[in-house]
Amino acid sequence: MVVLDAIGMSDIDFTGARSLRQVLDELDRRHIMVAIARVGERVRRSLARAGLLARIGETRFFASVNEAVTAMRPEET
Repeated sequence: MVVLDAIGMSDIDFTGARSLRQVLDELDRRHIMVAIARVGERVRRSLARAGLLARIGETRFFASVNEAVTAMRPEET
């Protein structure tokens, strides 16, 4: 699992979106889940324009890092 803490991000430009897409591709190949925490509306809009919001999935956006980790952690058996 990877949780990206987006609190310091104010925007994602074309190059950033392309780089994030490449990282997501690699994480998908490795079967690693991705979540994003503390993302602002401007960054969310940038992700939507780049098609990354839909790719990551609305259910993988969280208000805090702890919330993301707790939600994404595999259930213990």
